[in-house]
Amino acid sequence: MEDDAGTYKNLKDFFTDYGLSVVARKDGKIVDSFDKAVKLLEEYPADIALLDIDINGDKNGLELGRHIVDCYKIPVIFLTGQDTLKNRLIADEFAHLPLIEKLSKTTPNELLMKSINFTWTKILLATPPAQDMEIRAVEMKVDAENFDIAETVGDSYPVKTILDCSRIYFISSFSGARNSMLIHAPGSKAYRMRNNMDQLITLLGKDFMRISKFAAVNLKAVLQYNEKERTCMVKHYTLRVGKNYWDNFAAAMQQLQKTKGD
Repeated sequence: MEDDAGTYKNLKDFFTDYGLSVVARKDGKIVDSFDKAVKLLEEYPADIALLDIDINGDKNGLELGRHIVDCYKIPVIFLTGQDTLKNRLIADEFAHLPLIEKLSKTTPNELLMKSINFTWTKILLATPPAQDMEIRAVEMKVDAENFDIAETVGDSYPVKTILDCSRIYFISSFSGARNSMLIHAPGSKAYRMRNNMDQLITLLGKDFMRISKFAAVNLKAVLQYNEKERTCMVKHYTLRVGKNYWDNFAAAMQQLQKTKGD
């Protein structure tokens, strides 16, 4: 349920590519209002609803969500361009259903997937951690001395890329932005994408652990760690582990080493 034609098509294509059937109008037109959605659901039942809060017509997505929950008893996921307290309270009314934040529409193509792409498939299908991850990201070249410094390689807009998750070394915030991440791959490559750190860690699985507010590592890629200095080495970079994260990190590394020893 989306009132922007371009975004509606991108969402439909995304789910179709993953083998899901999308409830849609026969004429191909978008479903962008309460009345259109209700009419469609009367004819074609759905298993889950993905709803924009701001839609066309007299009734908003919240009212549509209430109607769907009451009449069809299916899960509802809200989609909004404004991650505000008001909208999070709206989501709480529906028993902590997910609230997915859209990307800014100022950057071409980045509104596709609405900022957490693969986490959707995990919510909907409860899939195991991915082995290969398809992302839409900007390829970057990282400075050899400082992984916080990176420059764009090629296109400055996101393109589709397939990553082997086991070859992701670590993830860091880009320029300190909360939802702009650098995924560090072999060599000096990194991929910049709009996502939340915790969402990426959830997707990638138990081998990945947050070590600070600004970074998470693939535990299997850690070459060594220093308890006195609270640092770890990944690739040739030394990453600082936050005080509040050290105990969990050290315990995870000890368990990993014990597993290797066994």
